[in-house]
Amino acid sequence: MTKLLGALCGAFIMLAASASAAPAAPKGKTLSDADRADIQRVQDYLNGIRTMKAKFIQTDPQGKQVSGVVSMQRPGKMRLEYDPPIPMLVVVTGIWVIYEDTQLHEATYVPIDSTPASYLLKENLQFGKDVHVLSLDRGPGVIRMTVSDKRDLGSGALILTFSDKPMVLQKWTVIDSLGQTTEVALQDTKFGVNFPPATFQYVDKGPNRQERN
Repeated sequence: MTKLLGALCGAFIMLAASASAAPAAPKGKTLSDADRADIQRVQDYLNGIRTMKAKFIQTDPQGKQVSGVVSMQRPGKMRLEYDPPIPMLVVVTGIWVIYEDTQLHEATYVPIDSTPASYLLKENLQFGKDVHVLSLDRGPGVIRMTVSDKRDLGSGALILTFSDKPMVLQKWTVIDSLGQTTEVALQDTKFGVNFPPATFQYVDKGPNRQERN
């Protein structure tokens, strides 16, 4: 899909796209009291974001990079616009996650409740209830948390990387069905953005519409 939810979402939307072929998530480790305290901090941080806009750079397993802009409004709304020449637009309307090929005007609709976007964009995200925390690791000024969809632990995993003090989402990494990774780094993040209502609305531009569960 800072970009947090966008980030979050972008990433989570990408995780949703690969979930059907993903292997079992990495085995989790026992969490300490310090881990649980940091998980609560991350949860509070994410739930404190109401609107956000940021640039992103996405790096695929072969090292190819694409960029774009993510906009997010909680609960339920997100938009990812890829920079040319990538003909891709993703709009999360609160009901659907819509993927559009902007050259062919072909759109695919996925119910938001069948994707990780449903819990990342919900009003009150709760780790442990909505999302399974597999591990939490720390480095100098950095916190990394690996999570998976609690509804389906075989749907892959996502690594969220935050700078610490102050806490800011820096990037997320999606683990795909072959164990390869796609990384999304966030830049120039702005919070408290006022978006026009049309930002998170979608109008079909052609007759080619597909729906999948």
